[in-house]
Amino acid sequence: MNEPLTREEDTDKLAHFRSIFREELIRHRTYRLDLFFRLQFPNEESNKKKSPESLDPTDALASSAPISVRQHVLFKAISRNFGRLASVANETLASATDGTLDAARFRSLAAAIRRLDSALDRFDAAITASLTDVDELTGLLNRAAMERDLERELAHARRNQSPLCVAMVDADHFKRVNDIYGHGFGDAVLEELADRFEAALRPHDRVYRYGGEEFLIMLPETTLQDGVQVIERLRQTVSETSISEDDVEVFQTISAGVAQAGEQDENEDVIERADGALYEAKASGRNRVVAVSV
Repeated sequence: MNEPLTREEDTDKLAHFRSIFREELIRHRTYRLDLFFRLQFPNEESNKKKSPESLDPTDALASSAPISVRQHVLFKAISRNFGRLASVANETLASATDGTLDAARFRSLAAAIRRLDSALDRFDAAITASLTDVDELTGLLNRAAMERDLERELAHARRNQSPLCVAMVDADHFKRVNDIYGHGFGDAVLEELADRFEAALRPHDRVYRYGGEEFLIMLPETTLQDGVQVIERLRQTVSETSISEDDVEVFQTISAGVAQAGEQDENEDVIERADGALYEAKASGRNRVVAVSV
């Protein structure tokens, strides 16, 4: 799966940057074609007019990229690869001009292009994932991303005979929060819950906004007993501190249902069992965790 480049950036800004990024790629690849023509028909005057540094649009991209993108390891990787390609192209053009271009030098150029293209593909896929897989309000991965991830994790669990748990989590009495304090404050509550979920979970756990005030948490390599402990800690952590904005303050609790995946489970099977356990948690008083076995 391609990880999103950022979960923090405004989607309009990111979409604008992606448009600029793809325009720069077209210019870059046009110049790349010109480079190969000049290598085949070297001319000292034309090679002086067009520097291989034209292959490197890093400055143009950096000036238009949001700060979260400029600081990302993938952006730094494509910057390095653009610079490396410009350097190798310089050397290759010089060899072509003085008649010393050989197969080894050309292979170095081809290898630099392959490395750059690989980095560009990863970068572009990460931007696309940021625009399609991230919930705009909370910054969490969305339901579409969850469906793909869960299918992959279920296949991994079957292949390795390892446990996998799924938890469905719901913000208690959330309609009341919206009705009393307004949807703006309700959105702030959901954002804060998302932050608390990510802070409280283990590094390999994944949390998704399933829809509305419902979240799905994926717990790889986790038995049902351990999964209940993880989600119980999460429940306690979420509810022990109030959520406030301006002069409004609430203590928001959550209910959760936990299910362990069975060997033959598909996505909907394990989600349905976790959702049934969540319903039981809400029906029995809320602010609790209920587990269901396979």
